[in-house]
Amino acid sequence: MERFGRLARQGYFATDNPERKQEGMDAMWRLWSDARSPLFGNEKMATFERYFIGDTATHVEKRNAYYKFRDDEGTARRILAEFGVNPDTGHIINGHVPVRVKRGENPVKANGKLLVIDGGFAKAYQGQTGIAGYTLVYNSWGLLLAAHPPFDSVQKVIDEETDLGSSTQILESNDVRIRIKDIDLGRTLQRQIDDLQTLLAAYRRGLIQEV
Repeated sequence: MERFGRLARQGYFATDNPERKQEGMDAMWRLWSDARSPLFGNEKMATFERYFIGDTATHVEKRNAYYKFRDDEGTARRILAEFGVNPDTGHIINGHVPVRVKRGENPVKANGKLLVIDGGFAKAYQGQTGIAGYTLVYNSWGLLLAAHPPFDSVQKVIDEETDLGSSTQILESNDVRIRIKDIDLGRTLQRQIDDLQTLLAAYRRGLIQEV
């Protein structure tokens, strides 16, 4: 995965080396559309068929086994553990996958261990989803999921006097509010404070002398 990440960036940033840039672009194309890509998850990319072929049977992109197993909490917990994340507190965040809300699909899967966000921001997907996607919000109070209504135009909002406010679902609430001291940076700062206090105590006890 790290290798793929480097190649994808190489395809964009290697402007001073056309050969390396082309290698990265080729890798990115495979990641985007190859059935064996670890990022794609479908049997094929049907963009061409949707644009140029009227037969909707050719538009279907058959999904791989991930879309079955992502609903299983046990699978999600094993994936989290594999990446060194505590399965009791961690989550898998799955983006760029349309959530078909109008068919009753829920973005919260695997008993809350996997969350599907952003699927539907692109207007092309809103006919399938019925909404304009989700935003995941994590703050000191907890974990929230905001669902956004589709937006057509400013004029339509004025004419129909529609409210574009997003609806928010609270997924998890923290019993104790998370503060800076509870995060990685905060723990680093606390160690520095402890070191300075130890140094000050040693100076006051005469264990070290002022230079």
